[in-house]
Amino acid sequence: MKIARPFPLEYLIIDIPTGFPNANSQIQSTFNDNCSVIKTPFCIENRAKLGELQDMDTFTLYLQQFLEPDVTKSNLYKITDILADIHLLIYLVVNDIFQFSMDQLNPLLDSLRTKDLNGVEKWMNNDHWQTFLQLLQIEFRNPQISMNSLSPINIQEQLSEWSCPQCTYLNIITHQQCDMCSFERK
Repeated sequence: MKIARPFPLEYLIIDIPTGFPNANSQIQSTFNDNCSVIKTPFCIENRAKLGELQDMDTFTLYLQQFLEPDVTKSNLYKITDILADIHLLIYLVVNDIFQFSMDQLNPLLDSLRTKDLNGVEKWMNNDHWQTFLQLLQIEFRNPQISMNSLSPINIQEQLSEWSCPQCTYLNIITHQQCDMCSFERK
């Protein structure tokens, strides 16, 4: 048996650099943490047991909140407010239907970081985003949905059904109860 020698204290002393901003402009978040137009942020990932499921229906409901009639012209949002949700961006990378690679998302992330509206609009015109919106159209099986561009006026008019979380029956958007199982709409 060997004699235990004291552990060198130098191994325990570490220097951790801290990142304190030099100016108030550096405090601003890249993501829409405090956007007043966003009533309901996109669901947080890995919370299916809590009833927060990230799927195409949730994605559509997230987009739909920007189209509600009580959003006045003085409250108009920018497209960067819609796409600057960290959980939405993670969903775009990990969803089961159509995944975006980091190479595809990097131009969007750069545009969001610099608040470049033109860069975000340019990214939204790429083939990957347009394909994703077409898959959204197929998912809801509504021939009236035409999401070639993400304009707030079009989405409200186009989405006329909601899926019951209990029985998955597609109901008319104006009904508050499921026509099949009478489950209350959330």
